[in-house]
Amino acid sequence: MRLLAAQWTIDESTAMAAVQTDDAHRRTAFWVTGGSIYLFWNVGTLAGALLGSAIDPETWGLDAAFPAAFVAMLWPLLRQRRPALAAAIGGALCLVLIPSTPVGVPILCAALGVLVGLPTPPPGRTVAVAQ
Repeated sequence: MRLLAAQWTIDESTAMAAVQTDDAHRRTAFWVTGGSIYLFWNVGTLAGALLGSAIDPETWGLDAAFPAAFVAMLWPLLRQRRPALAAAIGGALCLVLIPSTPVGVPILCAALGVLVGLPTPPPGRTVAVAQ
């Protein structure tokens, strides 16, 4: 189970588990989200391979789909002080570095803001989703 959990520990499954209020719901959210992403990612990949050249992403607005989905995943966490501070620091770093660094570097440096938002478990308690 840990090997499978390691493969399914992605943004989506982690975000869905993180907003749950108890351990049972966290585990359920993690496994359902991970399984759903795995299934639909592979079905989508197959559909893209078969039909991809027939669709223009800009016509359908698909170029904005991934950033919108990412913001939707993070939105519930931004109600808390530390995650909101991490997002603000990451965004500010990115904006400051855009004019003076090569493409890709600002977003990599903005990830440093995440360090501020990392949760600290209560003393004597470890957080584990897959058991």
